[in-house]
Amino acid sequence: MTRCLLLAGLLSLAACSREEKPSPAPAPAGMKKPPPAPIEEAAQLPVHKPAPSVEQVLARQKPAKAPKEEPTDNLHLPAFTFRTMDSKSVKVQINGEDLSTTPCLWSITQKLKFTDAAVPSGWPPEGGRFIGTTQHPDDPESKAELYIIDKPEILEKIPKLRKGECVLAVRGVLGQVPVQGSLLLYIREYRFTDFVPLVNPEGDDASRFHRTLWFERMPDE
Repeated sequence: MTRCLLLAGLLSLAACSREEKPSPAPAPAGMKKPPPAPIEEAAQLPVHKPAPSVEQVLARQKPAKAPKEEPTDNLHLPAFTFRTMDSKSVKVQINGEDLSTTPCLWSITQKLKFTDAAVPSGWPPEGGRFIGTTQHPDDPESKAELYIIDKPEILEKIPKLRKGECVLAVRGVLGQVPVQGSLLLYIREYRFTDFVPLVNPEGDDASRFHRTLWFERMPDE
Protein backbone atom coordinates (compact mmCIF):
# COMPACT_ATOMS: atom_id res chain seq x y z
CA MET A 1 0.00 0.00 0.00
CA THR A 2 2.75 2.37 0.98
CA ARG A 3 4.80 1.47 -2.09
CA CYS A 4 1.85 2.16 -4.35
CA LEU A 5 1.39 5.64 -2.90
CA LEU A 6 5.09 6.43 -3.25
CA LEU A 7 5.15 5.37 -6.90
CA ALA A 8 2.10 7.45 -7.68
CA GLY A 9 3.67 10.51 -6.08
CA LEU A 10 6.87 10.15 -8.08
CA LEU A 11 4.95 9.86 -11.32
CA SER A 12 2.94 12.91 -10.45
CA LEU A 13 6.07 14.92 -9.67
CA ALA A 14 7.78 13.93 -12.98
CA ALA A 15 4.70 14.94 -14.94
CA CYS A 16 4.68 18.41 -13.38
CA SER A 17 8.44 19.08 -13.99
CA ARG A 18 8.30 18.19 -17.71
CA GLU A 19 7.15 21.08 -19.93
CA GLU A 20 6.20 20.10 -23.40
CA LYS A 21 6.22 22.73 -26.13
CA PRO A 22 3.07 22.91 -28.16
CA SER A 23 3.55 21.85 -31.80
CA PRO A 24 2.55 24.35 -34.47
CA ALA A 25 -0.89 24.03 -35.86
CA PRO A 26 -0.95 22.46 -39.30
CA ALA A 27 -1.80 24.75 -42.22
CA PRO A 28 -5.25 24.37 -43.61
CA ALA A 29 -5.49 22.12 -46.62
CA GLY A 30 -5.26 23.87 -50.04
CA MET A 31 -3.20 26.87 -48.84
CA LYS A 32 0.56 27.27 -49.63
CA LYS A 33 3.10 29.61 -48.12
CA PRO A 34 3.60 32.61 -50.42
CA PRO A 35 7.11 32.94 -51.97
CA PRO A 36 9.36 35.71 -50.72
CA ALA A 37 8.93 39.05 -52.48
CA PRO A 38 11.67 39.76 -55.06
CA ILE A 39 14.17 42.48 -54.27
CA GLU A 40 13.66 45.33 -56.67
CA GLU A 41 16.73 46.91 -58.26
CA ALA A 42 17.44 50.42 -57.25
CA ALA A 43 16.11 52.87 -59.79
CA GLN A 44 18.86 54.55 -61.79
CA LEU A 45 19.15 58.24 -61.37
CA PRO A 46 18.52 60.25 -64.56
CA VAL A 47 21.66 61.56 -66.29
CA HIS A 48 21.48 65.28 -66.91
CA LYS A 49 23.06 66.16 -70.29
CA PRO A 50 24.26 69.71 -70.98
CA ALA A 51 22.11 71.78 -73.26
CA PRO A 52 23.37 71.78 -76.91
CA SER A 53 25.21 74.86 -78.12
CA VAL A 54 23.95 77.12 -80.89
CA GLU A 55 26.53 75.65 -83.30
CA GLN A 56 25.32 72.12 -82.56
CA VAL A 57 21.70 73.09 -83.14
CA LEU A 58 22.54 74.75 -86.46
CA ALA A 59 24.66 71.77 -87.48
CA ARG A 60 21.65 69.47 -86.92
CA GLN A 61 19.40 71.70 -88.96
CA LYS A 62 21.76 72.19 -91.93
CA PRO A 63 24.05 69.49 -93.26
CA ALA A 64 27.71 70.45 -93.25
CA LYS A 65 29.21 71.25 -96.64
CA ALA A 66 32.80 70.58 -97.59
CA PRO A 67 34.78 73.80 -98.11
CA LYS A 68 35.36 74.70 -101.70
CA GLU A 69 38.94 74.56 -102.90
CA GLU A 70 40.16 77.91 -104.09
CA PRO A 71 41.51 77.74 -107.62
CA THR A 72 45.20 78.38 -108.04
CA ASP A 73 45.33 81.53 -110.17
CA ASN A 74 48.94 82.59 -109.57
CA LEU A 75 51.27 79.67 -110.04
CA HIS A 76 54.82 80.26 -108.74
CA LEU A 77 57.88 78.60 -110.24
CA PRO A 78 60.98 77.85 -108.14
CA ALA A 79 62.65 81.16 -107.41
CA PHE A 80 65.82 82.88 -108.57
CA THR A 81 68.02 84.70 -106.05
CA PHE A 82 69.65 88.14 -106.28
CA ARG A 83 72.97 88.39 -104.40
CA THR A 84 75.77 90.94 -104.13
CA MET A 85 79.42 89.97 -104.38
CA ASP A 86 80.26 91.83 -101.16
CA SER A 87 77.27 90.28 -99.30
CA LYS A 88 75.82 93.71 -98.52
CA SER A 89 72.10 94.28 -98.11
CA VAL A 90 70.91 96.49 -100.97
CA LYS A 91 67.41 97.38 -102.08
CA VAL A 92 66.12 95.61 -105.20
CA GLN A 93 63.50 97.09 -107.54
CA ILE A 94 61.49 95.38 -110.29
CA ASN A 95 59.85 97.78 -112.78
CA GLY A 96 60.50 100.63 -110.34
CA GLU A 97 58.78 98.94 -107.38
CA ASP A 98 60.60 97.76 -104.27
CA LEU A 99 60.95 94.00 -104.05
CA SER A 100 63.22 93.39 -101.04
CA THR A 101 66.88 93.67 -100.09
CA THR A 102 69.68 91.34 -101.13
CA PRO A 103 69.90 88.47 -100.85
CA CYS A 104 66.29 88.08 -101.94
CA LEU A 105 64.14 85.65 -103.88
CA TRP A 106 62.22 86.42 -107.04
CA SER A 107 59.82 84.04 -108.76
CA ILE A 108 58.23 83.88 -112.19
CA THR A 109 54.46 83.79 -111.74
CA GLN A 110 51.32 83.95 -113.84
CA LYS A 111 50.66 87.51 -112.66
CA LEU A 112 53.96 89.08 -113.63
CA LYS A 113 53.51 92.67 -114.81
CA PHE A 114 55.86 93.22 -117.71
CA THR A 115 57.32 96.58 -118.66
CA ASP A 116 56.09 98.72 -121.50
CA ALA A 117 59.61 99.89 -122.27
CA ALA A 118 60.94 99.28 -125.77
CA VAL A 119 63.09 96.26 -124.92
CA PRO A 120 64.50 93.90 -127.59
CA SER A 121 61.91 91.49 -128.98
CA GLY A 122 62.21 87.98 -130.33
CA TRP A 123 63.58 84.92 -128.61
CA PRO A 124 66.24 84.57 -127.45
CA PRO A 125 66.26 88.34 -126.97
CA GLU A 126 68.91 90.29 -128.85
CA GLY A 127 72.02 90.68 -126.69
CA GLY A 128 70.52 88.49 -123.96
CA ARG A 129 72.60 86.31 -121.69
CA PHE A 130 71.10 83.00 -120.62
CA ILE A 131 70.63 82.68 -116.85
CA GLY A 132 68.75 79.41 -116.40
CA THR A 133 65.47 77.60 -116.36
CA THR A 134 62.92 76.93 -113.63
CA GLN A 135 60.29 74.19 -113.55
CA HIS A 136 57.42 73.49 -111.18
CA PRO A 137 58.05 70.27 -109.18
CA ASP A 138 54.40 69.14 -109.33
CA ASP A 139 53.60 70.37 -112.83
CA PRO A 140 56.49 69.62 -115.21
CA GLU A 141 54.74 71.42 -118.08
CA SER A 142 54.94 74.69 -116.13
CA LYS A 143 58.43 76.00 -116.75
CA ALA A 144 60.23 79.10 -117.99
CA GLU A 145 63.57 80.43 -119.26
CA LEU A 146 65.28 83.57 -117.98
CA TYR A 147 67.69 85.84 -119.90
CA ILE A 148 69.33 89.06 -118.79
CA ILE A 149 70.23 91.99 -121.05
CA ASP A 150 73.04 94.12 -119.62
CA LYS A 151 75.11 95.20 -122.64
CA PRO A 152 75.46 98.99 -122.64
CA GLU A 153 75.10 99.27 -126.44
CA ILE A 154 71.67 97.67 -126.22
CA LEU A 155 70.49 99.27 -122.96
CA GLU A 156 71.24 102.77 -124.25
CA LYS A 157 68.46 102.30 -126.78
CA ILE A 158 65.92 101.86 -123.98
CA PRO A 159 64.70 105.26 -122.73
CA LYS A 160 64.88 106.40 -119.10
CA LEU A 161 67.01 103.56 -117.78
CA ARG A 162 69.02 104.30 -114.64
CA LYS A 163 72.70 103.56 -114.34
CA GLY A 164 73.16 99.84 -113.68
CA GLU A 165 69.54 99.02 -114.53
CA CYS A 166 69.17 95.95 -116.74
CA VAL A 167 66.44 93.88 -118.38
CA LEU A 168 65.09 90.45 -117.40
CA ALA A 169 63.51 88.57 -120.31
CA VAL A 170 61.08 85.74 -119.51
CA ARG A 171 59.40 83.13 -121.64
CA GLY A 172 57.56 80.01 -120.55
CA VAL A 173 54.28 78.24 -119.87
CA LEU A 174 52.52 78.38 -116.48
CA GLY A 175 49.38 76.33 -115.97
CA GLN A 176 49.08 75.81 -119.77
CA VAL A 177 49.14 79.58 -120.26
CA PRO A 178 52.02 81.09 -122.28
CA VAL A 179 54.02 83.78 -120.49
CA GLN A 180 56.51 86.09 -122.21
CA GLY A 181 57.77 89.58 -121.54
CA SER A 182 60.47 91.74 -119.98
CA LEU A 183 61.07 93.47 -116.66
CA LEU A 184 63.45 96.17 -115.50
CA LEU A 185 65.81 95.16 -112.68
CA TYR A 186 67.58 97.82 -110.62
CA ILE A 187 70.00 97.51 -107.70
CA ARG A 188 71.36 100.92 -106.86
CA GLU A 189 75.14 101.29 -107.31
CA TYR A 190 75.42 97.66 -108.43
CA ARG A 191 75.48 95.95 -111.81
CA PHE A 192 75.06 92.40 -113.00
CA THR A 193 78.21 90.30 -113.30
CA ASP A 194 78.70 86.91 -114.90
CA PHE A 195 79.99 85.05 -111.86
CA VAL A 196 79.96 81.33 -111.09
CA PRO A 197 81.20 80.47 -107.59
CA LEU A 198 83.50 77.50 -107.11
CA VAL A 199 81.52 75.17 -104.87
CA ASN A 200 81.16 71.47 -104.31
CA PRO A 201 78.41 70.38 -106.71
CA GLU A 202 77.11 67.97 -104.07
CA GLY A 203 77.43 70.37 -101.13
CA ASP A 204 74.93 72.72 -99.51
CA ASP A 205 76.31 75.78 -101.32
CA ALA A 206 75.53 74.25 -104.71
CA SER A 207 71.86 74.16 -103.82
CA ARG A 208 71.94 77.57 -102.13
CA PHE A 209 73.57 79.28 -105.13
CA HIS A 210 71.40 77.52 -107.71
CA ARG A 211 69.60 80.00 -110.03
CA THR A 212 71.52 82.94 -108.52
CA LEU A 213 72.15 86.29 -110.22
CA TRP A 214 75.26 88.06 -108.89
CA PHE A 215 75.81 91.81 -108.74
CA GLU A 216 79.03 93.73 -108.19
CA ARG A 217 79.44 97.22 -106.92
CA MET A 218 80.09 99.75 -109.69
CA PRO A 219 83.37 101.66 -109.40
CA ASP A 220 83.19 105.30 -108.37
CA GLU A 221 83.65 107.72 -111.24
